[in-house]
Amino acid sequence: MSFSVRYASFSDHAALCELYRTYYPSNHPLFYAVFWHWQFGPATGGRCIVAIDSDGKVAGHLGVVPGGGLAWLINILVWRTGDMPGLIATMFDLARTQGPLAVALANPAGAALLQKRGWHRQPNLRRLIWISPAVQHLPLAAVLAPVALPAGLTRPASGFYQQPLLESAVLPGGDECLLQAAVGGLRLVSFVAVEQSLAWAQANRWRWADAVVSTDEDEQWLLAQGFQYQPDFPWFVNPPDFSRSVELNFFTEEPLPAGFRFSRLYADMSRIGIMPAGA
Repeated sequence: MSFSVRYASFSDHAALCELYRTYYPSNHPLFYAVFWHWQFGPATGGRCIVAIDSDGKVAGHLGVVPGGGLAWLINILVWRTGDMPGLIATMFDLARTQGPLAVALANPAGAALLQKRGWHRQPNLRRLIWISPAVQHLPLAAVLAPVALPAGLTRPASGFYQQPLLESAVLPGGDECLLQAAVGGLRLVSFVAVEQSLAWAQANRWRWADAVVSTDEDEQWLLAQGFQYQPDFPWFVNPPDFSRSVELNFFTEEPLPAGFRFSRLYADMSRIGIMPAGA
């Protein structure tokens, strides 16, 4: 079957939703206009690539989000076609015009696809957790309790932080974070002033913080500040889900540039998990 590939506009959203329904539950954010506009609009610089078959129907979808000099691929979705490898290759060709390709948090099928295509599997990303001394004696389920949002917080300026329904803040030392008040946690995006950030968290009764790193230097810095590996701490906290885990894998089509540091700003690692009805 023949197909064409192009960048999508929001006029394609209704047709794309038919493809999304074969992969995702109805509360997945891609179904919601407000989220789709954010993910694939000027705020993030993201683009949506759509493949159209010879009958005029959507045959494939590929999100591309720039970051760190790479083009991060997200939501690689295709109908089962007679030329699925060719369809994916053509979408990748268009994505490659945005920069060298990368993928984070590939599911098993996606990881197998990338390795078959000869991509470089980078060392897994590492997630570290800080738990406030005030609640370290509690079971994890009790640690994930709500806190009140303090008044006067400033949202970071970057379009990444304009994501619908997710709160964010610049902390007193300048660190940027996502605020998960419903479960009492800070998801740090930067951590150059982590001592000040944790002091602020304790003073405002936040119960935990997490960070994701790709370098030994960042790992050792966070461990020295009281972060630990907590393999039982849920990755999905919207709502908390102790039954699911995520492998923090990381693939690039080309070798990484020297000195590369992963950031939570890249890919779609920090997007909202589900959307409430009526959003």
